[in-house]
Amino acid sequence: MTGELRFAEYPLAAKLLRWGVDGHMGLLSGPANQILLAALAIALIALIVLGYRMWWLRRPTRGYGQPYPRGGWRQVHWTVLTPLGVLTAAAGIFVPLMGVSLVLFLVIDALLGLRSRRTARRQDRTLQPDAQAGRTW
Repeated sequence: MTGELRFAEYPLAAKLLRWGVDGHMGLLSGPANQILLAALAIALIALIVLGYRMWWLRRPTRGYGQPYPRGGWRQVHWTVLTPLGVLTAAAGIFVPLMGVSLVLFLVIDALLGLRSRRTARRQDRTLQPDAQAGRTW
């Protein structure tokens, strides 16, 4: 051994990593940390079970069912959307793989929205009778 490095001398990133590992393993605050982790696990299990229950109650009986209409987020007030957007961006920054998948989802959703708008415009044009076709001179 050539030297000794105490925790107080660790760089900030190393300290945060150590605290994260200890918190994840339940060693950070003793029983309080373990109780918190157990409550988090129970909440996650309940979320999964309730999600499947919601799906079961709303599942389509035949076929795939009708998707939700687009534009539902436009009805939500900005005071709710702003913190939600900030939290989503922070989660995407701190968990980069999730951030990449979120951005990919948003791009695909925007492209599908553009495609459906163009398709709807084309259908409107073909369904509307031509104004000049009905005229007799």
